[in-house]
Amino acid sequence: MFNKLLVLLLLLPALACAETIDSFAKNALAPAPAAIPGGLPPLPSQAPPPPVVNSGTALPGKNGSSQVFDVVFIQGNGKVRKAYLVVDGRYGKMVREGDVVQSWKVVAVGDDYVDVAHAGKRKRLLMDAGAASGPEQR
Repeated sequence: MFNKLLVLLLLLPALACAETIDSFAKNALAPAPAAIPGGLPPLPSQAPPPPVVNSGTALPGKNGSSQVFDVVFIQGNGKVRKAYLVVDGRYGKMVREGDVVQSWKVVAVGDDYVDVAHAGKRKRLLMDAGAASGPEQR
């Protein structure tokens, strides 16, 4: 019997508060305004997005398409160095000397560069430290 009385005493304030909150909301909040005749005005057109600055070196890819490798960071321990490359602006891959990324072989990884080669062609990818430090254009 005591348990039922205890539960009733614990639930009673919660029920009273819920009614108080509901009555407060009904009295304090203003009703929604009536719909504007003719509908809402059109939204202003948005400006085109700013051009994307691509700091990577464009390398000819498969089937004549252009492919972009971008060096994000280079880490090393002694003579062993690894570089994180973003491929085609879509995904990143950690590479080291001797790895192959989309038919391009990583020839060397330096302090701030990655050398890649394909079919006798050698390109140097530089890590661009200034790409992210400029002011944002709006």
